[in-house]
Amino acid sequence: MEPHAGHNEYNEAQHVDVLHEDTLACASASDPKSALSTPTENDESSPVQQLPWLEAALSREDSGPQDTDENNSASTSKGSICAAKDLYEGPAKCRCCINWVEQYPDDLRESVEEQPETNKYALLVRHAKCHDGPRPMKLDSIVIQSPQLRPVLEAIFEGYGGVTANLKYLKFYSPFKEFFYRWEQLERAADGNNDAVTSSHIQLLRMVLKAELDQTITAWQDLSRNKVVTFDYLWTLFVPGGMIYAPRDGHDCLMEVERSNVVEDIFSRRGYEVASRIIIDAKAGFEMKPDLEVDLEPLEGSDDCRSEQNSDDHYPCSNSDTTQNAENSLTEEQLMMCSHLVYGYCLKTKHWAAFFVDNVHEISWNDKAFESLILVHDYKELIRALVDNQLNQHARIDDVIEGKGRGIIMLLEGPPGVGKTLTAESVAEHMKAPLYSINAGQISDDMTGMEERLHEIFQIAKRWRAVLLLDESDVFLQERTNNNIEGNRVVSVFLRLLEYYEGVLFLTTNRVTSMDAAFLSRIHLTLHFPDLDVPSRKHVWSNFLHLVPHGHGLSERDVSRLAEININGREIKNLIKTAELLALSHNKKLTLEHVQTVLRGDQRAPHDSGREVTPDQLPKLGILHYNYPDVSAVNALASERGYKNRDEITISPATMGDVYEEKVKSFFHEHLHEDEEIRYILDGGGFFDVRGKEDDWVRIQLEKHDLMIMPAGIYHRFTTDEKNYTKAMRLFKDEPKWTPLNRGEETDENRYRREYLQTRDSSGVEAH
Repeated sequence: MEPHAGHNEYNEAQHVDVLHEDTLACASASDPKSALSTPTENDESSPVQQLPWLEAALSREDSGPQDTDENNSASTSKGSICAAKDLYEGPAKCRCCINWVEQYPDDLRESVEEQPETNKYALLVRHAKCHDGPRPMKLDSIVIQSPQLRPVLEAIFEGYGGVTANLKYLKFYSPFKEFFYRWEQLERAADGNNDAVTSSHIQLLRMVLKAELDQTITAWQDLSRNKVVTFDYLWTLFVPGGMIYAPRDGHDCLMEVERSNVVEDIFSRRGYEVASRIIIDAKAGFEMKPDLEVDLEPLEGSDDCRSEQNSDDHYPCSNSDTTQNAENSLTEEQLMMCSHLVYGYCLKTKHWAAFFVDNVHEISWNDKAFESLILVHDYKELIRALVDNQLNQHARIDDVIEGKGRGIIMLLEGPPGVGKTLTAESVAEHMKAPLYSINAGQISDDMTGMEERLHEIFQIAKRWRAVLLLDESDVFLQERTNNNIEGNRVVSVFLRLLEYYEGVLFLTTNRVTSMDAAFLSRIHLTLHFPDLDVPSRKHVWSNFLHLVPHGHGLSERDVSRLAEININGREIKNLIKTAELLALSHNKKLTLEHVQTVLRGDQRAPHDSGREVTPDQLPKLGILHYNYPDVSAVNALASERGYKNRDEITISPATMGDVYEEKVKSFFHEHLHEDEEIRYILDGGGFFDVRGKEDDWVRIQLEKHDLMIMPAGIYHRFTTDEKNYTKAMRLFKDEPKWTPLNRGEETDENRYRREYLQTRDSSGVEAH
């Protein structure tokens, strides 16, 4: 058959290529001998003479099947013939496999477009089946084959993006928007001074397109005269290369049309206000958030400077001269089209986002932050010397291996609220650098993901010349043991990445005693932060009171009295902030009375009402309370009561960061659950308040190893105590979650609430 014959002709054109005496020769599959010329006895250049084993194999084929077992084995052994055999996909025998056959399929035809007869036509007008209209067929596309039309179309579409008239296969698809936008140019070309052949080809193209576009052009002209537009013809307004104006996000915007498509809403976006320092670095944002990326090309004449250190706060850019030149090269039109948004990273919310340009301002650096640090011994001067040397990079001692050991790594150890984070913040202010803060909980638990995320964090910190704060880094510093392979891998990866970090890095931990010994040689300075004593607390009170915008009326004696209260620095800051808001609501200056009001209202205080609640009263409210020093007792209780799932939660400023106060306040909203709530305190402590029979509050203090069960339907609230640290195990009967239902008229009628009250108020019925 013809396609097969064509294939054989190709095979016969093959030849044996012999490069060296020991090089294998290759031939076609259809006929191994057809690729080899029959050599003569005296032809020294014959490839067969150079491959006697092949000559023997071919001779055996010529003589037909052999009778001997030896010859038969040699001729049929797998892979013995130096040739390629063609197999073709045949009729399917099953749905999962391809049926390979030797015969070329006889049901295949050459594409109509590839046939010589079809290639003679100037245009190929392709019609497709119409499934949504009255006509059975509709115009799908036009293929331009005429060589006379190509230069004409090149002139028509000059400056029109996306059309290259010199392509070998030039196709246009319905609804032929390109010709609608350039219809006048096509009309002028048809009326132009062309040779007879070119003119006839242009008229042919015009005739085919006019039949398709006539209705669109007529409708557009009518709509334009009346200055209206329908949705179906909205695309006709957006001419590629044209300029359009649109208000976006309250800003006047000018844009150049690249292409138009029908979408539901191209101008909708969600946003929120945030007061934070941000890093403007679109390139890094596009790399880390590919869904944000836009198609951009460097300006002509620029060096594609996409600043390594760009930010809204104008961190130094090592290539700032080039950036200035690129800005000067913008035309008036390009300046008008500059976006009202810039992409960057919010250091407060830790999210990549778009920011309004006119809301971005210069940073006001706090030059007094470093001086206000409360550090023992001469640590402050030592830290200053280390970071100044890192800034200037003079007399920097490199490792034996180039690129290793160039960073400054400091370990900050101590309980929450004693100044660890403030130290890193103050150093960043002194260096006039961003503070890139990452909590260990934000890094992937997966080993591969964790390594990639750490590498990404170190790279981005280097890119921004940021001070990097890795909070709660205990998991990376823990001592390696023989029975914790996964933990050992984490430590090893972190050690390796740490070797090549070149910036300033702060690590915080609460467990310096369990740190792996390998870190001792990599940490330049370890700072221990003890609990604040009275003089330190007085200093913190004074510093924060000095920052109150409207001043305060507290005397030195008042501050001394407040310093006697055993709270940490973060609690002092939050207390002053709340007291200041209270004073502002009364339109007064902050006084000791406002501070004391907040202190009395602190949900984390013991709140002794003077009325004792005995342990035997709790079961009458449906509350069960146990003390289990051994977790095996918890496991037994879980099995007995059918608790199938469990998790652990740590509530502290160290693990939750800036959202801690907000979270604790949300826990303190009065609410109920439709399931039992079970808490086992692993460490720290806290308070559960539950409603008594008189709808009064009963406060239950939980400490380490306490376990409490509250029934479904009971109104309650929770708070940490003054130590601001609770680590608890939560047990669940079904899915590992509780849904809080805040108190209100609807929850008062909740089925579980009514069942609880009925059980509680029935005579003699207690929790069990």
